[in-house]
Amino acid sequence: MRTFAFSFGASAMWALLSVVVARRLNLQSGSYAVMLSWLGAGAVSGAFLIGKIGHRLNLNQRVLLGSFVFVGTNVGLALLPGEYWLFPLMFLSGTAWLITMTSFSTSVQLHVPKWVQARVVSMYMLVFQAGLSLGSIMWGELADRASLLLALLIAGGWMLASLVLALPFPMHQPEGLDFSPAEPWSDQLPALEAEIDPDDGPVVVMIDYEVAPADHAAFRVAAQQLTRLRLRDGALRAGVFTDVSQPTRITEFFYVATWAEHERQHHRFTRDDQTIEGEVRRFHRGDAPPRITHFLAFPRTANVEQAAPPLQMAGSAQ
Repeated sequence: MRTFAFSFGASAMWALLSVVVARRLNLQSGSYAVMLSWLGAGAVSGAFLIGKIGHRLNLNQRVLLGSFVFVGTNVGLALLPGEYWLFPLMFLSGTAWLITMTSFSTSVQLHVPKWVQARVVSMYMLVFQAGLSLGSIMWGELADRASLLLALLIAGGWMLASLVLALPFPMHQPEGLDFSPAEPWSDQLPALEAEIDPDDGPVVVMIDYEVAPADHAAFRVAAQQLTRLRLRDGALRAGVFTDVSQPTRITEFFYVATWAEHERQHHRFTRDDQTIEGEVRRFHRGDAPPRITHFLAFPRTANVEQAAPPLQMAGSAQ
């Protein structure tokens, strides 16, 4: 949400800067090149400043500062009377652009485990590029159908309104997160009597807890977080059931497509996830740990579509 809002509003500068130079200020292409040079110089300066700024401002504050600068960028492009007024504005915009983009990228990469990092970064880039593309179309159409001044002022208003997104969608610092693999994971793979083909499946894992009825409400809240992790790590279904004849017995289950996918789950579970699992397990009563059982589809067959054999009927050819 924060990335899209910023790239959508900031795209007005990239889409309309050449129009401002050519039509509003009546300058030549050389002046446009100088504007871009000031942008580049600001970005280079931002690269040197990011270290010092990082010690004083957190990720959320850096993005808010960058968005606020682009409020001034869009308004300045609409109202400043000459190119010499725009040079320092472009310099500040280049600095704000680099600091904001670095903050978004840092937040995305440091808040997810390594195994899913490439997938999340690709989604982040998709959202960022979508904001730039859609914003460029909208601001260009608005400038063409209404006026350049109105398009830039509305873009500035958009950037100003986007600051409010810091309330429902704050960007947290990554300190204290531990995404290293949880080794050993409590759900250890069982000793196998025969080798299991990686494509065999589906697999159902069931974990039995003994929980006092007085703890059921708190256990349910903790188990919901664990269910979310099971689904995130590759489970197709997950949930918690209670034994109707023995209320203290609660079973957690998760359903995975193949044995290989369940093995991957062991590499995806992180030390931070262990903290959530620990919250669930602290409700377990008894000296023995929760009982873990692995079930494989019977009969064991590869988890792929296969043609069914002909059904032989007594007294007939087929």
